[in-house]
Amino acid sequence: MTAANSLGTAFEVLATDPFQLDLAIAVLRRLSLVERRTEECLLSFHPLLQVVLSAQMSEQERAVWGERVAAATNIPMCLLS
Repeated sequence: MTAANSLGTAFEVLATDPFQLDLAIAVLRRLSLVERRTEECLLSFHPLLQVVLSAQMSEQERAVWGERVAAATNIPMCLLS
C-alpha cells in the first residue's frame, strides 16, 4: 500500500507532492498543531488536535482514520517529503 492509498484520496496530493506536503506542515507548525522531527522521520500531532478531530467524527469515520493512521505509521515521514 502506498502512502497516498493509506491516507485516502483527500490527502493523495500531500503524499505525492513534497512541496504541497511541506506547505501543509508549515501551516500546522505555525499554529503549533504539529511538530516535525526530521532527524527521526516523525510528525507528531498536538494531543488537543487529536481530541478535537476525533470528537467531530462519527464512529465509522474514527474506524476508517484509525486504519489509515495504522497504515501510515509504516511510512516514515522523511520518505514522503
